Amino acid sequence: MELPLIRETADGPAVESASPELLANLLDEYEYESRIYSGPVERALAGISREEVVDSFAQVGLVPPEELVVLFGWHNGVRIGGTSPFPRLWFTPLAELVGNYESRLRLFEQFDDEDLRFATWGAGPGWFPLVPGQYTLAVDCTRAPDLAPRVRSTDIEFDDNQKPMRRGQIVSLCTLVT
Repeated sequence: MELPLIRETADGPAVESASPELLANLLDEYEYESRIYSGPVERALAGISREEVVDSFAQVGLVPPEELVVLFGWHNGVRIGGTSPFPRLWFTPLAELVGNYESRLRLFEQFDDEDLRFATWGAGPGWFPLVPGQYTLAVDCTRAPDLAPRVRSTDIEFDDNQKPMRRGQIVSLCTLVT
């Protein structure tokens, strides 16, 4: 498979022609390559239905971008322990992530806006983390579901004045696996 080109946009790097269909193809190729170079992928959980994905997000008041429907349809996360069979794409089962997101929302309600921005590392309400905790990737669920979502790293990085900085943002999960 020929990989798409990545171009710079106002929201960060993005692959050309990002789409749920392209993501499905890239994920299949990614898994094929992972099996060759990383070994078995038994720790990857079977995918879940579109209905399960949409209903899970609805529990927390979100509409998932189509790319997240594709991601969780491909695999519903990776079993915890050891290393991920998919380098750069570690994600937890959706039911656990939904529970974690609900807990985060309750926590966010306790802070004023300035504290909230610091606590979320630029990925507050509407941004869905793919792994529980602070250091993860979060996907923007605030835009129309048919648009390629923004994806942010929530790793902590500070500027010279010890103020937190946004570490990185890309457009589309396609960019992540390209």
